[in-house]
Amino acid sequence: MRIKRIIEGLMVFGMLGLLLTPQGVLAMGPGGPGRMGPPHMGRFLIKLLNLTPAQQKQAIQIRAKMQEDLVDVKEKLRVKHQQLRKLWAQEDPDLRDILAKHREMEPLMRQVFKRISQMRLEFRRILTDEQRGKLIELLQKRPAFPGPEGF
Repeated sequence: MRIKRIIEGLMVFGMLGLLLTPQGVLAMGPGGPGRMGPPHMGRFLIKLLNLTPAQQKQAIQIRAKMQEDLVDVKEKLRVKHQQLRKLWAQEDPDLRDILAKHREMEPLMRQVFKRISQMRLEFRRILTDEQRGKLIELLQKRPAFPGPEGF
């Protein structure tokens, strides 16, 4: 039983990571087959938070609106990322060029972080007090990012 809880916890943290981080947002598509969008993305949260059908619909709408808002930003980041990959693929990559490309990406990533934060707050507003407490509990149990030594 304990192993099952550990595995379930890891799955929840993984789903929260995809739902609540820029990397997850950028990686997720509109929810088509094989993508980590609705309904796949939220199954564990829906189950653990016991969302009503109306709440599920609202959560999907909130996420869809965020995705829609980020279409242009995601495309710009995709192009910048391709340019960055080309810089790294050179025979002798130039650190100044690589860092300059990162600086170009930073304002776009800030837009993503801002919109994700807005989405998270919107999502919390549709929850009951009990569900919000459960979400907070899940977030507090979520392991911290490992940082450079985990890289």
